[in-house]
Amino acid sequence: MNKRILQYIPIREISPDQAKESQARIGTPNELELEVSYSLGGTNCFTGAISPRGYYLTATPVERNKRDAYSTISFAIGTGVKAILLEVNRQSDKQKSIACTLAAEAAPKLMKWCEQEYGIFCDMPEEFFPNAVKLPVPKVLPKPVPKEKPQSPIKPIRGMKLLTAEVIRKLEKHPFGSQASKGDNAQVLVKFFGGSSYTFLVTEGQRMKNGDWHLYGKATTGFDWEWGYAFLSEIENLKFPPFGLGVERDMYLDSHATVGKLSA
Repeated sequence: MNKRILQYIPIREISPDQAKESQARIGTPNELELEVSYSLGGTNCFTGAISPRGYYLTATPVERNKRDAYSTISFAIGTGVKAILLEVNRQSDKQKSIACTLAAEAAPKLMKWCEQEYGIFCDMPEEFFPNAVKLPVPKVLPKPVPKEKPQSPIKPIRGMKLLTAEVIRKLEKHPFGSQASKGDNAQVLVKFFGGSSYTFLVTEGQRMKNGDWHLYGKATTGFDWEWGYAFLSEIENLKFPPFGLGVERDMYLDSHATVGKLSA
């Protein structure tokens, strides 16, 4: 019932000069991943906004490489676009099928957004989510029970220092690609966490000319774990309700911890 509905559309062309932000950080994607999934809502780990509970459609530029009997997928953390399809309190097969119908209608708009934002161009498929069950959209969609709004906003609290001198020394010894062949056996150099489910296990890093750090590792926002990139400045700006707390660094991380042990 809660199975993700996925469709991968090959990227025909990437033209940064036609993008809204020519320097957009998208990595080296070769496909556009369209996904219909149910979310319990809560805090968006990348924007800090509150998301309602229900079915969503996401379009994410990913790099998918097929290896023997399995595929590896990586993406730049925080990229892509997400749209609410059906706001419901509980998931069901019927609601999922209605959401798939709505997703087929919304998918071209999200693909257009990726064209304008990243300069990513894909050919329109003959059908969106061909293997999914689709039901007609009722004239009156179900409405979730409204939640009480907080009486007054709460000021955010300043977070902790995320990169210590010790962590920086580890990152300097592990530039991009240094642990690529290890997979889940890669050493975790620093672990970030926040809110109720955000975790980022950093395995490699590179200092930028502006002083920022470009980090690589495996992350989750409460569902599946995915490999991807993020900038330290983006992580520092994340805030989680209800108290506006930011991301924290695991001060008791085992020096021998691997990605596989911490993401199991």
